[in-house]
Amino acid sequence: QHNAGLVEAVRNMEDRIRRRDILVDDEVLVAFYKERLPGVFDMRTLKHRIRKKGGDRFLRLDREMLIRYTPDPDVLDQYPRQLDLGHRVLTCDYSFEPGTEADGVTVTIPAESAGDVPRQQLDWLVPGLLNEKITALIKGLPKAYRVKLVPVADTVQTILQEMPRERESLPTALSRFLFQRLKVDVPAAAWPVDALPDHLKMRLAITDAKGRVVASGRDDSLLDHRESDLLLPAGTSALARRWERRGITTWDFGDLPDMLTGADGRGAPWRLYPRLEADDNEIRIRLFSDLKAAEVAQANGVSALLARHFADGLKFLKKNLKLPVLLKRQSVYFGGMAAIEGQLFQRVTRELFAHPILTAADYHARVDELTALRVHQCGQDLRDVVVAVIEAHHEVRCRITEVEKKRIAAPVVGQFLLTLKNELTRLVPDNFVLLYDRQRLSHVVRYLSALSIRVQRGYTDLEKDRSRESLVAPFIEQLKRMLQSLDSSTSVEKRAAVEAFFWTIEEYKVSIFAQEVGTDGPVSIKRLNRMIGEIERMV
Repeated sequence: QHNAGLVEAVRNMEDRIRRRDILVDDEVLVAFYKERLPGVFDMRTLKHRIRKKGGDRFLRLDREMLIRYTPDPDVLDQYPRQLDLGHRVLTCDYSFEPGTEADGVTVTIPAESAGDVPRQQLDWLVPGLLNEKITALIKGLPKAYRVKLVPVADTVQTILQEMPRERESLPTALSRFLFQRLKVDVPAAAWPVDALPDHLKMRLAITDAKGRVVASGRDDSLLDHRESDLLLPAGTSALARRWERRGITTWDFGDLPDMLTGADGRGAPWRLYPRLEADDNEIRIRLFSDLKAAEVAQANGVSALLARHFADGLKFLKKNLKLPVLLKRQSVYFGGMAAIEGQLFQRVTRELFAHPILTAADYHARVDELTALRVHQCGQDLRDVVVAVIEAHHEVRCRITEVEKKRIAAPVVGQFLLTLKNELTRLVPDNFVLLYDRQRLSHVVRYLSALSIRVQRGYTDLEKDRSRESLVAPFIEQLKRMLQSLDSSTSVEKRAAVEAFFWTIEEYKVSIFAQEVGTDGPVSIKRLNRMIGEIERMV
């Protein structure tokens, strides 16, 4: 067992640096035993030899006997045993067995922590494999891009020395760096990620509460393989008894810790988050193992506690958020006045109350702030801008109806009006109160004003409207392709950039269809094309 353990340790070292030249040949081991066990041919003669030697120490190998050379410690450090990913320090295992399922780096992730692991960070593997991975990515690019990056070895060294490691995917970071540093524009979609050898893709091993592997592979969708958050790590029942509590009506439980840490019986670390949780029946404290779920639950729990405290103020808030009776007809497109007022109330209370506060001092400070604000008087600015959106929406509808009443049979007129109706629905969906922030709602009023002007001008001169529409059409088509390409693996950064592109198109429409309305800053075809390039360099 001693000798097998030493051999395994050396093998593990070889697995990390992906070489098979550290462990000595089998002949060395044969010679070792041959020298020490002459005349030994069965258990009886073996035991006799061990008794004669006073123990089995003479059969125990030393590490130095097993290795041809000692790898540079700095090189070994490039293949760490643990990785700090998100809010977890996770264990890494290495295998140098090309062609096998486990070849490369495997990171072990408890199922209850899978949601905490940032997918983009998995792209970066470990430092020791980054050079090989970037080299493979560049060599696998289409020739049009690859020829601009030769000699590849020099380009890779420049990347390794100068490219900052951000919290984004490796292809996105590479595209941005190469564009900024070398003026080479490589779309993120051009990187041959799927064609990489398996050992250059992080392998995931998802484990259950007992440490058993329940799913494994190199697809980051495995991070969605989560057990119920009610399944806490083994050995944490005492913590549950200490922290979990039901029937909470006020903040009388002191401070909640940011997190609780420990390790299970196998030494695997875990983190738990004591947080408030609320439903229609009660408010309680329970332990969460998923940080994202814990943060959402805490905000909702604090909101429920504050709502109990300000119950009387909320009754008056509902009354103060009611819409003018004159908007009854205009509100029908959004489910009626009651539906909009319900969204207003939900939006205002969410902004006032939904905060992931953890300490009693912060909670009581928030109570004092809200008391000074006078909860029942809040939300008037939001109500006013919502009214402005409804009125601007109604104005566009009236303009379209006026043209329809003229009963013009030309198909182009019908298509023109249908296009504007679709734009209207897209701009102001029935949940617009919850969807847009206050600043965006103000911009929506401008976009609706521009749309109203376009109805009149387009009806008067359809040819000119179609000419202007041809300027916008390529960007709308590009936006459609972007939206179709979004999936669960799309980064938050790219989603935000696509949304910004959507609103920049709306500003561009204002500039060409209703210039007198005014845009929110400069907008141009050049700027839109620049945004497309930036988005294409993201994953």
